Amino acid sequence: MPYATRNGVRLFYTDSGIGEPPLLFVHGWCCDHSHWRYQVSAFRRRHRVVTVDLRGHGRSSKPEQEYTIEGFCRDVEWLIGQLGLRRPVVVGHSMGGIIALHLGARKRRALSAVVIVDSPIFPGFTPAQVDAIIQAFEGPAFQQVTGQMVDSMFEPTTPKALRAQIRKGVLSTPHHVIASTMRHRWRIDNGPAAAALKVPTLFVDAGRGFADYERLLQAIPSIQISRTVGTGHFLQLEAP
Repeated sequence: MPYATRNGVRLFYTDSGIGEPPLLFVHGWCCDHSHWRYQVSAFRRRHRVVTVDLRGHGRSSKPEQEYTIEGFCRDVEWLIGQLGLRRPVVVGHSMGGIIALHLGARKRRALSAVVIVDSPIFPGFTPAQVDAIIQAFEGPAFQQVTGQMVDSMFEPTTPKALRAQIRKGVLSTPHHVIASTMRHRWRIDNGPAAAALKVPTLFVDAGRGFADYERLLQAIPSIQISRTVGTGHFLQLEAP
């Protein structure tokens, strides 16, 4: 079980397969590397495939600090250098897709492409709505609120065992990580990063309202958009 240590923070990762370009998978809010298990088993036959547990998540360190998109980007950028990944394709789900977007904008010559999987790039909430969301996750009923949010991400057809597994994993995340990531995830302005993104980009949509196609196409004219049918938010597990 390999770890890379950055400024005292241990980041868990997996590394398997051989082939170019390498693929780097980044999980979503309060999830972990295991959410990409089906993609790893498929793509490592022809590519080097790396997954990472972001700081605060999974098997990585969970220090008491602010958890920002910028901070996650710095960690992932550092890991790319540490592992010698040459122009990887970065694939991110949900919050991981936001990280992939910003990383692609920051390191446009260092990545081959970006894949954004059902991420709230342009969520369309008012500032008052965002404040209410953040306050709910910062409050004493955060576990109930977190559980309700996770439950809302499934479809009636989502297998019960998968629901239970995802729910358990999300609710095991420390409160300071839940609250801080939620605060920074919803308050960040993704517009400048989208406008600066020049590498080939694919958006994979689960059809749950996260994708404002018009704004995506305006910000990233070359973006390709695909969509799964009958899946919940965790489409990489429901329809791998």
